Amino acid sequence: MTQRERNLGAAVGCWPERLRAAWELFRAQLPAQAPALTVGDYGGGRQDLRALLPEGWNYTPYDHLPRTPETVVCDFNEDPLPAARHDVIFCLGVLEYLDDPARLLRHAFEHADWVVFSCFQGWKPWRAWREGWRGRLSRRALARVLEQEKIRVMAHAPWRGDGGIWVCRGGAAA
Repeated sequence: MTQRERNLGAAVGCWPERLRAAWELFRAQLPAQAPALTVGDYGGGRQDLRALLPEGWNYTPYDHLPRTPETVVCDFNEDPLPAARHDVIFCLGVLEYLDDPARLLRHAFEHADWVVFSCFQGWKPWRAWREGWRGRLSRRALARVLEQEKIRVMAHAPWRGDGGIWVCRGGAAA
């Protein structure tokens, strides 16, 4: 059973920790009295991000399964990517499952002022197989995407050794 398949139950490992770290990194970039924002949650899974949002913020989950009636069902590997625009798009624990992770990241930068994402940049074949990972975004590939899209990294935090969490501004905000 891959990590993606286990997302249906309580065995989600460190995902809540990563979500909280990403949320705190993002919130630190906003003024204390930030206006209500629209949030897209790519690969929203159990939709734990919804519980962290302040009152009045609008939340749209995107996932490969219809977890709630408002979930926009899509497969980021095959379907046309979502056309909706958001103030911020969270993309946590998703990029590794994609054939072309840079494609989704570029799309997010085009459709949001802020993008908060995580990815592992080391590549261990056994772990990739065990987790069901399909793609990889190396440090060099990520730097290329950020440069080409004129994205500013506002905050970064290492995550679990060879991973990281990024809070970026640019793309649609530029």
